[in-house]
Amino acid sequence: MMPSDCEPVFVTILLGPQLQALWRDPKHAKETQYLREETQQICEQLHINGGVIDLYDDFCKGSDYLEAVKWGDIKPDDIVLMILLDSTQLYESKESDCWIYIWIVMNHAPDKRYKKHYILLGGFIPGPNKPKNINSFLFPGLHHLATLQNECLRIWDASQNITFLSDLYLIFVTANGPGLVYFNGMVGHSGHNGCCLYCGLLGCCKGNHYYPALLLPNNYNMEGSNHPDHSPYDIQDPSSSKYFENLCLLVTTHNTMQYKKLRMETGITKPAILLGLDVSCMLSIPDCLTPDIMHLAALLSDLFLSLWHGTIDCTPPDHLSQWPWAIFRCSDAWELHGALISSTAQHLPCSFDRKPCNPTEKISSGYKTWEFQLYMFSITPALLHGILPEAYWHNFCKLVQGFQLICQTHITHSELCDAHILLTEWPLNYEELYCQRSAARLHFVGWAAAALSQAQITQNSVVEINIIWYVEEMSDSKGVAFHSLISVLKLPDDTDPLTFSLTDVITQGSPTLDKHTLKEKHPAIHFWTKVDYDAFTLSPESQGLNRGKAPWLELENGDPLTSQQLSAVQTTLHSAWAELVQCKLAPPTWTKVSTSGKELVYKIMVKKHPLFALDNDGFKLEMLCVTDYPKWCKNHLTPTGEWKDASSSKAPLKEESEEASDGTVISPLDLKGKKCENDDGGGMCHDRAFVISPYTLRTLLHRSFTHSAPTPPNFCWL
Repeated sequence: MMPSDCEPVFVTILLGPQLQALWRDPKHAKETQYLREETQQICEQLHINGGVIDLYDDFCKGSDYLEAVKWGDIKPDDIVLMILLDSTQLYESKESDCWIYIWIVMNHAPDKRYKKHYILLGGFIPGPNKPKNINSFLFPGLHHLATLQNECLRIWDASQNITFLSDLYLIFVTANGPGLVYFNGMVGHSGHNGCCLYCGLLGCCKGNHYYPALLLPNNYNMEGSNHPDHSPYDIQDPSSSKYFENLCLLVTTHNTMQYKKLRMETGITKPAILLGLDVSCMLSIPDCLTPDIMHLAALLSDLFLSLWHGTIDCTPPDHLSQWPWAIFRCSDAWELHGALISSTAQHLPCSFDRKPCNPTEKISSGYKTWEFQLYMFSITPALLHGILPEAYWHNFCKLVQGFQLICQTHITHSELCDAHILLTEWPLNYEELYCQRSAARLHFVGWAAAALSQAQITQNSVVEINIIWYVEEMSDSKGVAFHSLISVLKLPDDTDPLTFSLTDVITQGSPTLDKHTLKEKHPAIHFWTKVDYDAFTLSPESQGLNRGKAPWLELENGDPLTSQQLSAVQTTLHSAWAELVQCKLAPPTWTKVSTSGKELVYKIMVKKHPLFALDNDGFKLEMLCVTDYPKWCKNHLTPTGEWKDASSSKAPLKEESEEASDGTVISPLDLKGKKCENDDGGGMCHDRAFVISPYTLRTLLHRSFTHSAPTPPNFCWL
């Protein structure tokens, strides 16, 4: 917000009134009962199963939450909260950084709580400069929370018409890795004791930074960094008692020299602002701090790409000639790799939203975190087999497998054990291969590597993953990208990813051969590209021919579509556009349709009418959409992309329209209010709001796994 003199000011949006407004809506008030009901079910399940939780898929099945319930810190009417701080750039082409923090009400179900409609805003800190003292901006909102914790919040529940008092329990505090220092008062990732989870791993000094190396370099004699090798299996869990013990030492120092010495040893710079909250209404520090997995995908990608390119700093006496992993120093190899990555995009599901672009063109300008995650942790392992030296390739695959496991929304006990082993062994093996106990290579060990090894031991991992998949609107991609890659590389479905060589595949032919094969199978097709069709329209043989209203469309035998066939195609196309409306992807004009929307329509049309797969550039469907969409949009949608009134809308919402006995097409909206023939109870057909196609359902499905939890406390939810 800017006053008249254009001086930037920050805004705090009070939490209490927002929560009271939430319960004034009967629908939202009922939705907040999820946590109460889920906790009751967990208590019953623990009692029946002898302490074993069948499914570990939400934070309320973790020991931190259950302990708080056991001791009465969290009661049935309490509101459980998470605070999240992050920065954002409002405009792509100019300095416009803005910091915001938000509140997430954990009483909602996981499929709701992270959506924009359910998130409560906490405050805005204007840019473009980074705030010098973020605590001063966080203070009003946290002070308001502390007051509500001391006095309780009076809430009227509209769904039950009752008034109750609620305690506000802060269970998690999250930000990107460096951003957590604003909450915990620690030194940050470049410090001697810089772990944000306070695991006790000490860094080795190089220049002005400390790097969390497990192995002490050879011939290394740096005061304060000569600690023995760390075993990854000895890294401790977050220690609240150790944190408060060290904090007491820090605040009782008598002079600046003692303070600086203890600051380096303890990794604490000041008391955390969170200590101003009621200790019985929050998880203790550092238990409440949740590391950020999402940004790790981009950071780890940047680390490995700089190693494979040989662009990471090379400190003498080290030399690039001693780096066998630098496989992309040759521009030809990098260009080929980029082309293969780009070719996989058309085979990835449309639910993936943003497909990885060619990294040779976009890697340094706007490559998104989701693109990095698909590129590095789904596609690259297969492409680098036989290219990256075997030991380095195995190390990278170990990282990928562990990362994919902890990025699941449902986790089994065996998978947690596998992830623990993989991500515990990976950093040690990484240092042995890349660093080789060389002090000149200490900077190869970034805080991201240490943070990833911590992510799989924290009890908050499910929350971190939910933030990724819901706030960032991601879907589970484990396994799908690899099968898509098999399709692109023309490999058998039962191909073992560990037994083929990419070099052999490349020498056999490129993926573009698929188009030639398709053309050979359908010799009667006239128009494979838009160029073919344009040439036909200008040729003498096209004069006098009547190929119907859509002359570019043709059957497998090359004949044009009849009017009835074209009508059926248009009916399916209208259903596909209706699907875009349900998915919130309907554009105002077809030229502004998103990649996800275009691919969703393409998949629906090809499934129902394979003739749209018989071209090389998708021009047949594109021309039909450009021609028909404006009229359909005008008749059925508002300017904002919403449905018009049912009385003025005849858009079919099912994947297939029903056909009457006389051959006329019947829309589901035409059936509204009519008795269904297969309705034994004499009821009416469902309203359009309840029509959900398989394409929409596919984006909502999540895998379910089982999980054996630690021995639970003996308690009941009262």
